[in-house]
Amino acid sequence: MSYSTSFSDNFDWTLMEDAKSDDGALSSLYHSSFWAKAVFDGFKVETNFIITRNLSKKVVAVTPIFQRKKFGLKLVGSPLRGTFTEYCGTVFLETLNPKKQTNIMCEHIKLCCELGFSYIEFGLKYDLSSDFTLIDNCFKKLNFEYSRRPSLLIDLQKSSEEIWHGMESRARGAIRKAEKAGVVCRLEDFDDLFGTYHELVSKTFSRQSLAIPHSEESYKALAKHVFSNEKLLFVVARRNEEMLSAGIFLIDGDRIVFHSGSSTLQGNKLCASSAVQWFVIKQAMLLGLREYDFGGTGIEAIDKFKKSFGGEPVDHHRWVRKKFWVKAASSLVTFLASKGWLRIFS
Repeated sequence: MSYSTSFSDNFDWTLMEDAKSDDGALSSLYHSSFWAKAVFDGFKVETNFIITRNLSKKVVAVTPIFQRKKFGLKLVGSPLRGTFTEYCGTVFLETLNPKKQTNIMCEHIKLCCELGFSYIEFGLKYDLSSDFTLIDNCFKKLNFEYSRRPSLLIDLQKSSEEIWHGMESRARGAIRKAEKAGVVCRLEDFDDLFGTYHELVSKTFSRQSLAIPHSEESYKALAKHVFSNEKLLFVVARRNEEMLSAGIFLIDGDRIVFHSGSSTLQGNKLCASSAVQWFVIKQAMLLGLREYDFGGTGIEAIDKFKKSFGGEPVDHHRWVRKKFWVKAASSLVTFLASKGWLRIFS
């Protein structure tokens, strides 16, 4: 059967939102209309689509393409970094064998390259269904560079006792310390508290002399589009009603993902962030979710905290292609961003 592939600024989102993989997995958060709206409102990133149709004009595959301009550059990605989107890529709307899936994905990648974008990025989930070697070869032929995006997963299909005993002793000790100090965690209304949470995160980054990567607008967009669709849990740890720590957790199909978290100085002393993590693990189990993704690793001080909860390492996949003059400028832009003088992709 022959296929035709084209770039479009319009697509019926419900086709993707209703799609399930061959193994029956639920549809992805990152392939939803409300996630695209959150990305637009929070980061001014537009969404277009690469669509493949069969001879009957029926859509068989679609790739959402996030797009924005920055410093005169046209940046695209599925996903685009800086939008706090773990992965995206192609959704198949009918059953195809792995080879056909790979061929269609390659056609989507090639079309992106032909459109002349300055920066192109593709990110796929750790358990991608297509053959990794074939996909990687396709990207390499088009001069993409591969990088791992390591994270940690907790299997929520284990019992709470198994998860508890799989933690390091210091994680269990921190949770006990918080409980003994009277720290209580609960789900709260992010729509009412996104501004308060942004202040909490801002103070944390300020103490570390770092530029905050999240704008208040991005939190507002999450509240408006993701929390309202019941795909966001906002967990707050309090003692005597004082907010000590809080975290945002995204529900992606049958998994939950740590988006961000922060604590006050007093919260740090009372190990409130450990209490938040244990609370969300138990809450996710009650919701029948399959796994908890810690949202990435790579910062040594934070990794030590995450690893203490006993997650297993996995690698999400990312491929990036930059025009040569974009590569030359990247180091300078990254340096300026790290000093808080500008934001690259957020």
